[in-house]
Amino acid sequence: MKIDIDKIKWLFDNSTSYQISKRCAISAQSVDRYKHGQYDLLNMKLKTAIELTEFANQLMKDQKASLS
Repeated sequence: MKIDIDKIKWLFDNSTSYQISKRCAISAQSVDRYKHGQYDLLNMKLKTAIELTEFANQLMKDQKASLS
């Protein structure tokens, strides 16, 4: 799996912290800290970055399907 920081940023802009925390192994509080720049995305755990990228990919795929 490839990690994509741009997709993680997209996910943070297009999902709530609650939605992300329920799907990925990360607390809503941590998501908020990443969203607001209190935590650096480049220092994120590898496992978390992979899960967030996978979730972003799924949401993007679902969005494209709903637009078709």
